[in-house]
Amino acid sequence: IYAKQYVLLDAETSEVIVSSGADTPIPIASTTKMTTALVALNKLPLDKAVTISAKPPLVQGSKIGLRAGESITVRDLIRGLLIYSGNDAAFALAEAFANQPGDYQRFVEEMNKFARQHYLVNTVYGDPAGLDDLTGRSTARELANVARLLLREPFLAETVTTPELTVTSIDGQITHQFKNTN
Repeated sequence: IYAKQYVLLDAETSEVIVSSGADTPIPIASTTKMTTALVALNKLPLDKAVTISAKPPLVQGSKIGLRAGESITVRDLIRGLLIYSGNDAAFALAEAFANQPGDYQRFVEEMNKFARQHYLVNTVYGDPAGLDDLTGRSTARELANVARLLLREPFLAETVTTPELTVTSIDGQITHQFKNTN
């Protein structure tokens, strides 16, 4: 194993099978999106229509190709978040929760509340996509536990195992193709 920090847990019991540096806080990048998906699933109706503001299409990194003014469901944003690691989908979900274009901080507060509620004492989120490596931190052990929580949700478990998917905007005019590389 070449990773500096890792943990392999028994999915049922959380018993550690093997680990190294499992409790060392490190930047977590796109693994942030597991919590984004869990919070969105619990705070937003899957069928809710989200109108994309100007900010999500401008976010850096991996994107599903959202366009300002496009309407798409929370369900499809979560799919783009988890299948294609869409940073634009993460920010669109955050804005949908805040019900305010450009506001993602309220969603991040919910993500940090989620961390506290699940005893993730070394986990802090800075944004919904994991772009903030200065603030966004967790440990291999705590991320493994987030993954366990994600896999307990049938919709999310099915989504992360989807090899590829095409979704459309609510009006059917814009198509997004997702290919899973995990």
